[in-house]
Order: sequence, then structure tokens, then C-alpha cells
Amino acid sequence: MKPFHLLTTLPLLSLSFLLFSCSNGSEEYDATGSFEATEIIVSSQANGRILALNVNEGEQLQKEQIVGRIDSTQLYLQKMSLLSNAKGVRAQQPDISKQTSAIQDQIKTLKREKARVERLIAANAAN
Repeated sequence: MKPFHLLTTLPLLSLSFLLFSCSNGSEEYDATGSFEATEIIVSSQANGRILALNVNEGEQLQKEQIVGRIDSTQLYLQKMSLLSNAKGVRAQQPDISKQTSAIQDQIKTLKREKARVERLIAANAAN
């Protein structure tokens, strides 16, 4: 058995490694460059806890496509409160027809009184 000589085998290993690992550079690339993602912020029209979200990262979506569901309990309660307030405001509105009817009666009475006073003045019966 021959002794192992590091000085003779190391250069041979290095040379063979260089010969077989290097290429001639004839590969052609289809494309080179870097890809950048376009980030879009998607916001909800209402506040609330997300109950369902059916969308994956990178998925293309259509305009107005529904991809999730949020808890709208607070929004519903707020709507009911506003409807109740509107009903209360309508109940407090004065009845204009009753007011105008009363004023029309006053106008008729004042016109009769004016005509009576004018007749008294014409007859020299008033002071």
C-alpha cells in the first residue's frame, strides 16, 4: 500500500473540479430582471369583525366581487336606532293644517270686525 500524498492529489483534485464544474457560457436566458408586486389596499365600506374571508394571496378578483363577510350587528343596531329617532321626530312635527285652519278663522273674524268698524265710522257712530 502506497502512502497517501496530499501534495500530489490535492492539485489533481482541484484541476479536475475546475474542468468539470465550469461551463462555456453558451446558455441563453429567456428573460432576466426582477419582479415587483403591485400592492393594493382593499378597504371595507363598513366596520366590524371579519366573519368569513374567501380569497387567497395573489388571486385576481373582479370589480365588486364579494370575497368576505363582516359582522354587521352594530351597523344594524345603529340603523334601527336612527329609524326610531326619525319616527320620533316625525311624531313631534306640528300639524300645519290645524294651525293654518285656526289662522284662517282668525282672519275671517278680523275681516268681519274691520267691516263692522268701517260701517260704524261711516255712520258716525264710532268715536
